[in-house]
Amino acid sequence: MIVLDTSSLSALTKIKRLDLLELFSDDIVIPASVEREILKSDTAKGIDWKLVRVTELNKREEKRSSRLRRDYNLGEGESAVLALCEHNNYSAVIDERASAKIADVLGIKYTGTLNIIRKSYQKDIIKTKSELKRILRDLEEKDNFYLSDELYEWVMKAEKKD
Repeated sequence: MIVLDTSSLSALTKIKRLDLLELFSDDIVIPASVEREILKSDTAKGIDWKLVRVTELNKREEKRSSRLRRDYNLGEGESAVLALCEHNNYSAVIDERASAKIADVLGIKYTGTLNIIRKSYQKDIIKTKSELKRILRDLEEKDNFYLSDELYEWVMKAEKKD
């Protein structure tokens, strides 16, 4: 199971490639707090809700989420993703560096949007380098996703794998 935060759900939705997540899991989850954040934006219109399951945190997870929010100054969605993953041994999809550092401290497995795109190319879900370039361009243009030259090169140097 993978749990998405708002930024990764928004990014993949805006480039119309939420389907890439199926490579990682057939059970894609967002906490209800992420759903509330997304529903406040225009992005919600583009989400294929058949691919994403919304879940409420239980009392223990909610308590942990509140503590993470307080201790690390996280947003409600980010802290809910981390609490859900920590308590259930799920993997997270997060893009913010601060959240990734906290995930490391907590021992939570995670990936980011760019790694999802890169692995999708390696597994031939994204067929060509030109399609890969278009996806990266769309990510920058449609989501204002920051993509350094180093990250761009890292994704583009991906090789196909069996």
